[in-house]
Amino acid sequence: MKRSRRLLWAGLAIAVGLLGAVILRDRSEHKVVDAPKFEVPKNWPAPQYDFKNNPITAEGFALGRKLFYDAQLSRDGSVSCGSCHQQFAAFAQLDHPVSHGIGGINGKRNAPGLFNLAWQPQLMWDGAATHLETQPILPISNPLEMGETLSNIIDKLKADQSYAPLFEQAFGTPGIDSQRTLRALAQFTGSLVSSHSRYDGYVAGEEKFSTDETAGLKLFRQNCAACHREPLFSDYSYRNNGLDAQPEDEGRKGVTGKSEDHGLFRVPSLRNIALTSPYMHDGRFTKLEQVLDHYDHGVAASPALDPLLAKGIPLNQQQRRELLSFLNTLTDQQFINDVRFAEIDLAKTAKPSLLDSVFAAKRSSDIVAPARAGRSRLILQSENVELVLVHEIDDLVIYADDFGSNTPLKGLNLSVRVGNQLLRAAEDGEGVYRIPAERIDFKQSQAIKISVQSSGLNEQLQGTLLGERLQ
Repeated sequence: MKRSRRLLWAGLAIAVGLLGAVILRDRSEHKVVDAPKFEVPKNWPAPQYDFKNNPITAEGFALGRKLFYDAQLSRDGSVSCGSCHQQFAAFAQLDHPVSHGIGGINGKRNAPGLFNLAWQPQLMWDGAATHLETQPILPISNPLEMGETLSNIIDKLKADQSYAPLFEQAFGTPGIDSQRTLRALAQFTGSLVSSHSRYDGYVAGEEKFSTDETAGLKLFRQNCAACHREPLFSDYSYRNNGLDAQPEDEGRKGVTGKSEDHGLFRVPSLRNIALTSPYMHDGRFTKLEQVLDHYDHGVAASPALDPLLAKGIPLNQQQRRELLSFLNTLTDQQFINDVRFAEIDLAKTAKPSLLDSVFAAKRSSDIVAPARAGRSRLILQSENVELVLVHEIDDLVIYADDFGSNTPLKGLNLSVRVGNQLLRAAEDGEGVYRIPAERIDFKQSQAIKISVQSSGLNEQLQGTLLGERLQ
């Protein structure tokens, strides 16, 4: 038990240390950097977003960048926009099939890369956002992502003394409101233009391709370009690419209400594709080779399947090698290393969520079914308390914090009802409570209800034990 406590707090120290490492300068400072001048690259179409109504300024861009990386935009201060959109991954989220929101909750879809947004007629996988300025409202208000309201965010920004002068510098007059907040974010995200890959140099006559890369480009234009149209490498249409015969995620239908749109998702850009793993709207593929396998022999037939994929895209080993060689030329090193887009000079930075802290402190051997560790825990939340339940080998361990500030809750009276049993959890350190695992039949699906009581706190939370895992 003492070892577990040491592991937990060591993990917290590591997590905080890593977060601190990304701050490049004194957090008390806010330096205005040169804003990228928005220019349409040669031979590109006109953008959809009109910057005439929201011109990019150095001050507006700097404010937008600060907001993008500020965890105050989330309900519990654990998640910023930059948490799920990392610059080194072309503003996607590396190695996460789906995004992780407040409290470590798993989202519904993979976090796409953020670049060339000004050219997109709609945004999000299902096109639910129709304007660059209003797009942030969706992840901000989503309870599986940031779980916050614009009005609460504005209150927090007004209470943060660092923001008032920045808004005045950006917009010319005093005042912090939702429109200005969203416009500043749009100045930053709209500036995320990726147009300096080796492919771009090749098209401009400034770069040479290898034999495989040249052959790969030819294959791409023959087999892929109908949907992934150059130079943006997407036509931004919505298509069913045969992932499932009966898609669970309704996709575009959730926006249009049309049955024929069930399972359709926006065609993603292939720019920076080597950096944005995992792939597909649900992040099911971790490698590009798996994506090619899918199109070669894994396309599932369904009424909504795009006709272009009815016969799949069969490729031999040489063709696969050539196509992958070409796709790697779409990586934009200048974009992912542009310091103007980096996380610097923050007044506040994201705190590790309770779930992140718990799993940072755990060795894989401590958790039952370590290969499925994400399924061996249960998150329960209310307005005032958050519980993370972990099935360890010897115990069911309950970690508790106040959800708002991620402060461990000690001295709780935790009563746990599992099936017909009423069990009491023993405190084992700040915010840590245990029940011997032998007292719970994890092989049987059953309801779990937890009563959380202390001075001024009386909460009832419930979930379900499903077989050998928590859900």
